[in-house]
Parts: sequence; C-alpha cells; structure tokens
Amino acid sequence: MQKHVARRKYVSIIMLIRIFKYSFIILAITTLYASYQSLRQTLDLINNGIVVKGEVVEKNASSSGRLSSEAISLYKPVIEYTTNHGETYQTESVLGSSHPSYDVGDIIEVIYLEVSPERGKVNGFFDKWFGFMFLVLFSGVFSLFAYLMHIFSLQKSKT
Repeated sequence: MQKHVARRKYVSIIMLIRIFKYSFIILAITTLYASYQSLRQTLDLINNGIVVKGEVVEKNASSSGRLSSEAISLYKPVIEYTTNHGETYQTESVLGSSHPSYDVGDIIEVIYLEVSPERGKVNGFFDKWFGFMFLVLFSGVFSLFAYLMHIFSLQKSKT
C-alpha cells in the first residue's frame, strides 16, 4: 500500500516537472519570437530611419521605489522633434536615471521611420536596443529553466 502511495507521489512530481518544463519552453519560444520581431524593427529603424534634432522639453519623474527612507525618482527626458514634413511630435526616452541626464533645452538626436513618425526614439544605443536585449535575456533565462527541468526529470526518471 505504501509503495503504491509513494509511486503515485513520484508520478505526480514527474508530471509537475514536465508541466513546468513545457511551460518554460513555450515562454522561451514566445520571447525568442518577440526578440526576433524587435530585432527586425530595430534594424528597420537603423537602416531606414530619418535622424532629426529634437529638444528636451521636460523631464518626467517617476518613483521607482525606496532607498533607505528616501523615495527614488527616475527622470526620463521628453523630447519634442519636428519631422521633415513639418509635423511635431514628442517622445520619451526608454531609460531613466536618478540624476537627470539631460536638461530642458538640450538638443538630442531622434530617429523615426517615415511611415510612423509618431514613434520616434532617442538616437542612442540603449533606446534602440533595450527591448531586444531585454527579450533575448528572458528567452535565455526561460530556456535555461526548461533545460534544468529536463535534466532534473531525466535524473528523477532514472531513480
């Protein structure tokens, strides 16, 4: 009787490991596909983008938590830029910093696609590549967890 209960518990653990393994595989494939799409968009922006000068018009501050007793604020510059067709748009930098990187009135390069000028980005490395790098990192983490679950299930099935 105890052998039957122990066997049932063992089978339940193996099934749970398989569920987690396949869930991580699905997450890894999904984030890998999203990173591929992000890569295509970034390369399209780099290869076909139009670079214009923009002006920092404000610094958005957002609270990101607490350090000791002080709240930490992250400052993201809001840049106003005018396209080659005379349309004016605003964009916010992807990254913020605890000390403002730019002052109001600073001139910054903005890159945009002619088909979607409202989606301009600061023409800097992290503003262009952050989404791709973030997704690739998480795809790798999910793949690693799936691999570890696979190894763990192989070791469990041998015992």
